[in-house]
Amino acid sequence: MTRIREHPTFGRRYLAVNVVTMLPAVPVLVFVFWRGASGVWDLWTWIAIGSFAVAAIAGLWSQHRRSSRFVCPECGRPIVRPIDQREPGAPVDFLCEHCDIRWRTGLRVSDNG
Repeated sequence: MTRIREHPTFGRRYLAVNVVTMLPAVPVLVFVFWRGASGVWDLWTWIAIGSFAVAAIAGLWSQHRRSSRFVCPECGRPIVRPIDQREPGAPVDFLCEHCDIRWRTGLRVSDNG
């Protein structure tokens, strides 16, 4: 029978990494809006836009990588896919078949697809 256990740090760590990776984007966006509002579209503005685009792509890649490479805290084996639950609000859980444990991450499926 499959046991259900809460992962002790996954949800909080996931949130912390998202906040840390997105914080640098805030001043870049403020800079771009400030420059755009004043009608200045020079090289620095385009560098800022390019930097934001690179950071956004890196953030999306990082999020995909983290959500598809879960490691079982019990045995240390990687679990590459969460349990397939697509309805909004469903928990994002991972099943370790080796330990027969369903790990609750604290994350939920998004309401907006």
